Amino acid sequence: DLEDIPDEVKEAMKIIPVSVIDEVLAEALV
Repeated sequence: DLEDIPDEVKEAMKIIPVSVIDEVLAEALV
């Protein structure tokens, strides 16, 4: 659950650009 994740971790996750996530998904879907 997201409630179990510390706020610091949630903030760090927000910093990750969506483009990086898109690239990871693209690699995973190939």
